Amino acid sequence: MNQTSNIPLVSDEDLYPALIQCFFIISAGYIAGQLNLLTNTHSIGLSRYISNFALPAIIFKNLVDVQFQSVSWQFLTAVLIGKTIIFFLTMILTFIAERPRNFANMGEYAIMTTQSNDFPLIYPIIESVYKQTHPEFGRYVYLIAPIQLVILNPIGFFFIELQKRFDEQQKHRGKSWNKFQLISTVFRNISRNPIVICTLLGVIFNLLLKQHLPYLIEYVLTPIAQSFSATALFYLGLTMVGKLNRLHAHLVITVFLLSMMKSIIFPLILRQLVFFLVKPENENLNYTLDYSNLGFLYGTAPTAPSVVFYVPESNLPLQAIASTGLVVSTLLSGPIILVSAKMINLRTLDIKIRESYEILLMKTKYDVSIMSLCCTIIVLIGFCLRHRWLKISFIHKYTLIFVGLQIILAIWTIVIHHVKGSLLSTTSPLLDIGSILIALTTRTWATSLSIALMITICYSNQLARRYSWIYHVFGWTVSLCISLIILFCSSSDRSKEASILETEKFGKIQIILSTVLLVICILINTISLLRIARRTFRLKHDSINNRSHNNIDHSNSGTNEIRPLIDDDDEQTDIRPIIPAEIKPSEADTQLFRHGILVALLTIDAIICVSVLLWLILAHDRNGIYYELQFLDTVLLHGQGIITFLVFALDADLLVPITQKIIKLFHHCGFNINCCRDDVNTRSIENNDSLDLENRIRPDFIRQSNMNSPTETIFNGNQFCQWVITNGYVENEYMAQNYFQQLLDHKQAYIKKPNLKVIHCLSNKCDNCLNEYFEKNLQLSYNQRFQNHKDTLEMGRPNAVVTSPNITINDDQMMHMQDDAIKKLKNEKKEIRKRYALMQMNDSVFILGGYIVDAKTGQKKAPENDYLYSNNTKELIELPPIPGNGRMGFGLAATDDSKIISVGGHNFNYETMSNVNMLDTKLDKFEWRNLPYMPNGSIGPGVSVIDNVLYVIGGFDFIGNEIVCNGDVLLMDLEKKQWKTLADLDPPRARPLISIIDNKDSPTLIVAGGYNFDEKGKAAPYGKIEEYDMEKKKWKVVVDIPDFKTSNGLATKNNKLYLMDNTNETGENQIIKEYNLLTRKWESSHDIKQSKDRHNVKNQANIKNEESDPNEDGKN
Repeated sequence: MNQTSNIPLVSDEDLYPALIQCFFIISAGYIAGQLNLLTNTHSIGLSRYISNFALPAIIFKNLVDVQFQSVSWQFLTAVLIGKTIIFFLTMILTFIAERPRNFANMGEYAIMTTQSNDFPLIYPIIESVYKQTHPEFGRYVYLIAPIQLVILNPIGFFFIELQKRFDEQQKHRGKSWNKFQLISTVFRNISRNPIVICTLLGVIFNLLLKQHLPYLIEYVLTPIAQSFSATALFYLGLTMVGKLNRLHAHLVITVFLLSMMKSIIFPLILRQLVFFLVKPENENLNYTLDYSNLGFLYGTAPTAPSVVFYVPESNLPLQAIASTGLVVSTLLSGPIILVSAKMINLRTLDIKIRESYEILLMKTKYDVSIMSLCCTIIVLIGFCLRHRWLKISFIHKYTLIFVGLQIILAIWTIVIHHVKGSLLSTTSPLLDIGSILIALTTRTWATSLSIALMITICYSNQLARRYSWIYHVFGWTVSLCISLIILFCSSSDRSKEASILETEKFGKIQIILSTVLLVICILINTISLLRIARRTFRLKHDSINNRSHNNIDHSNSGTNEIRPLIDDDDEQTDIRPIIPAEIKPSEADTQLFRHGILVALLTIDAIICVSVLLWLILAHDRNGIYYELQFLDTVLLHGQGIITFLVFALDADLLVPITQKIIKLFHHCGFNINCCRDDVNTRSIENNDSLDLENRIRPDFIRQSNMNSPTETIFNGNQFCQWVITNGYVENEYMAQNYFQQLLDHKQAYIKKPNLKVIHCLSNKCDNCLNEYFEKNLQLSYNQRFQNHKDTLEMGRPNAVVTSPNITINDDQMMHMQDDAIKKLKNEKKEIRKRYALMQMNDSVFILGGYIVDAKTGQKKAPENDYLYSNNTKELIELPPIPGNGRMGFGLAATDDSKIISVGGHNFNYETMSNVNMLDTKLDKFEWRNLPYMPNGSIGPGVSVIDNVLYVIGGFDFIGNEIVCNGDVLLMDLEKKQWKTLADLDPPRARPLISIIDNKDSPTLIVAGGYNFDEKGKAAPYGKIEEYDMEKKKWKVVVDIPDFKTSNGLATKNNKLYLMDNTNETGENQIIKEYNLLTRKWESSHDIKQSKDRHNVKNQANIKNEESDPNEDGKN
């Protein structure tokens, strides 16, 4: 029998003081952190006191005193099942959505959504709410805590530790680890945890001491236990300082979803589980309702601060998510706990109380609609003034439709609120169905927006435009059809005492159809967001670091070789560095990100609405939690305009034009308004000897970072501040921020600004560390171009053609042999290969490196084999691929004894390589052997082998958003296999020609031509010949190369250097000048004797030239 008793609502005299007390202490901690009253060292000490002394003491004390025979084990079972469901649901969703998969994220996210801030925050609230009715409920907090700490947290720790082992294995390829060792490590750490130890001791002493502590022990533990609540809340406020300074797309979306899972979904699931598992006592349903309400209230608790300490110190992105999630969860929980605590004891309401709450909801709907109307008008004006957004991304057209619907919904609600009382009963159903139609249309258009967003991001703008009819059909037609069905089918179902709430105006038919539609919308929105997330993460982690180089680069092997610097078309190509999305995100990407946040928020709104509708279908009672959900649903539905405003108002570009228009209007009226920034006075640090950058901080920092990786010298400002605090240079974050700003003002640091975050380097010569940092952070945009570009299904031209130094055949024979090899590759092997290199021998051609385009799908992939074309047998012989997984842009040379050497370049993932590999073509079994790596990776170096010495000179790479050539001059005796260095080229350059003047007493190293880049990133030829002075150990200019252009090529033979020019009419490279390296004189083309030494290299007509720009890998 369902009994109802007049249980009083929680008294404001108990609730408000408890809430004010908790959040006042949190605010005090936050203010103390902001005013630097406590340093980072102090907060660490406070944390250790809480976790090692106060919390274990309070758990032990209360577990010893608890009466286990009076505990509802069904309730604890429901909590265990609820936490387990949320825990593994979070892990599964993280596993599905995140790319690449990260087990540490899975474990940490699962802990964040289940570990509640039990003792300091939710315990006082439960005590105040159930002080009169169920004073024993507070003890359940101490029984629930071990469920998380002993059962679920170890699973999360296991996954965090597992990822650490995977990361270590990636860094140290040969290192292996034992699975049993991993498990033992996790359980050893858990067994040493003071909280776990005190939990077990509390249960044991409960049995031994018969639920009562001895007086002396209780007298000692009581003050320690009592200190927990205040110190824990104060510490929570401290941890919130500075956590919301820098936000980005991944962090915002992740924190938002985790907070929704913790504060909304978890309480709902927990309440339903408790309701189903806890049986009524003496047929009193109120017993079950009380426990289910307790479960709901407990579920609204925010994330515990301790989750921040579970993240490894090296995992900075996960640390940012954990700390920001802690702040957001705490802020969200405040109003949710307040409303829940106020309405938690409301059971089945009588008609009068029910009507009073429904009238309150209608009034709330009206007030929210007014605010929503104002917000949507501002958004609409901002969109209209920023009409270029419509050109950047067409999705704003559909956003305008959606904003228009929000305006209509707000106006409709306001008008109905005033006029409906005076209308006839025959008109009222039409107005009601109109309200339902508009509300459902906003839901369906939100889904249409998510579909358009998914197609735009995952495919293309063109495809999204082509399917625009889908958005209109779903957005308009579906909601209209459902509204008409509700109208015609509900006439007999409408009761005379119909509710004034829109969700149940037309009875069950409305509830069922609305539920079906919303479930469909939620599924589509969720699938779209997951697709977007997977696509975004895949692009983010695609490695790309460099641009392409000479696409027809005839590298130097000492003889018989022609190398055009850049084709004619490239001379007029402005090669500008492309800043990737993480460094300089495009406006279109930023707007798409904001649309993604909007869709996620609207999806949460739909989930809450479905919860209300399912409650109406499955349950018969209308208690306080129902009206809390109804209240949330009403506010979110009619406050969609507010949500839209908050999403887009974060973009200053929306509000700035409106502000400018207002200022102009005031100017026309005679008012002058000047906007200026207040000067911020910072404390000077110039006289502080301990903060001497040159003599103390920089050496200390570089010394520490060199122990790990040069990347450690680069970090954002917040990380730098934490470093100087940890190492004791300053006491708190405020002083660290001031010091960092001083470094920026005095230009004592290397600065980059990716995505509004300052990247900082403390090294005077930070090219190496910057190169390694941006090697990871600049890859996104180049890889997007490379992966998104649709290659033609025609064979590409060779990226480089290199001839052996002992070649005896003429040019025509070489050309025919190369043509035959490429035709065989295409026709017999069915390969469409791009950016490969050819090594020409007397009786064979080697096809090396590059990438393959699938003829069916158009996808790019690294080749599984390279090939040797035998001119004798007319066959292609498979070779092991050149090391590097689709290696491109490498230097290539051949030795006198027919060995092939490849140097540097980049792999298929666009990672710069320092590999040096050699292939002996005389052996029966072809195998690439590793030679000592270069000290630094390089792309497009000049390479030559002369007298069994390998020379590697110059090359280029990307540092920041600039193309930077290097002037490294390296040589290695192939017998001793040791690298030596000579003085660097100045200026540095890529693809220089290398030669030796060999008829002197001591051979002289010669370097000619090459190219570097100007400030705009445009390739600029370097038209000089230089020689290396062994005595002075420096390079000196011998002579200028007259009229040297990017279309010219250079070649050397027999102590002569040939200047070549491409003739487009004949497809040949013609010698236009000749320089005698011995006599140091130029001869014009009229004086050049016709001989076999001339090199007329024809462009193969059957090979399409697709790679004319040496710096645009993204196009191929």
